[in-house]
Amino acid sequence: MNSKDKASWIPVWLLYALAGMFFYGVWGIQSKIVTERVSPLANQVLSTPGLLLAFLFLGERLSGRQWLGVSLAIAAGLLLSRESSDAGRDKTS
Repeated sequence: MNSKDKASWIPVWLLYALAGMFFYGVWGIQSKIVTERVSPLANQVLSTPGLLLAFLFLGERLSGRQWLGVSLAIAAGLLLSRESSDAGRDKTS
């Protein structure tokens, strides 16, 4: 078994997936630290350009169906984060 055969047992997509998992973890730790030290608005202002840079760096292009999915996911997030006016009241009384 030569060195080429040894290196080919790991698929390239697996390396990308593992790298993505690692950087997602680093981002999670970093965002936890940042949210404790700055306001939510400042956090958003600082994180948006970084995410856009990663989007341009990866060269991703979304199709119409994918943009629809992104829009629905944002709308779902907004609906889930809404607080009802009687959220703290007891429902039995």
